[in-house]
Amino acid sequence: MSTPDAPDSTAAPLEIRRRARPWLARVLLRWHRHAGAFAALFLLFIAVSGTLLMHSDRLGLPTAQIANPWLLRWYGIRPAPPPRGFQSNGHWFSQLGPHLYFDTTEIPFGEGELAGVFATAAEAGANEWLVVTDTQAMVLDAAGAVQERFGRDAGLPPGLTAAGRDTAGDVIVAANQGRFRFDAERGEFVATGSDAAVHWSSAGTPPPALTAAISRAYGGEGVSLERFVLDLHSGRLFGTLGVVLVNLASLLLLYLAGSGLYLWSRRVAAARKRG
Repeated sequence: MSTPDAPDSTAAPLEIRRRARPWLARVLLRWHRHAGAFAALFLLFIAVSGTLLMHSDRLGLPTAQIANPWLLRWYGIRPAPPPRGFQSNGHWFSQLGPHLYFDTTEIPFGEGELAGVFATAAEAGANEWLVVTDTQAMVLDAAGAVQERFGRDAGLPPGLTAAGRDTAGDVIVAANQGRFRFDAERGEFVATGSDAAVHWSSAGTPPPALTAAISRAYGGEGVSLERFVLDLHSGRLFGTLGVVLVNLASLLLLYLAGSGLYLWSRRVAAARKRG
């Protein structure tokens, strides 16, 4: 005569222990497992980026610059347009965006669209230039410092389209109202009806080394790899959302630590009761 199968002596006590767990322990254990998977990825990311920052100087991160156009745009840095300028007596007068440069030094009070640069006679043979834009004219010395400025009150016409020298050596500007000659003695632009030939200035492209220096001065030093890794590490690379996610991940780690200690303490207490 057959006898019924004996109950599984190992499964039953396990099921009984599971049912005996309080609801808080069951909930904590369930979410502890899910949170652990996400936290493992977060901790791996933090560990790698933190290690890079700890050895930042050795790896050369502070001096290495990001060249990726997409990342630079993410930081709000747009590639600088190519500068244009005029060469005179071994110096370059260039414009990049709204900024004017004497070689690699920005010209203070530089305003308007650069139209021409003209060397003028100076005492003791020192270089001196008249720099003409569509809004003003400036006299610069050999160091690129502004000595005088002439604007609309000095007769500079609006709507300036070109600047050049005539056969007599005078600086002539062309505007919608006609031609105007710069009178250096009076420091003003005077209308002229002369139709004499004028050699109009034409802008060129500065040498590559000068262009690179001006572009760095215009756009700053860019973004270093150290800053990029630091922004990744802190979540600031993604703005407010990134910071919030990092904070949530930090809270998740606190949850894992707290729930782990609670579950461990219950297991120790249960082992003591059995012992």
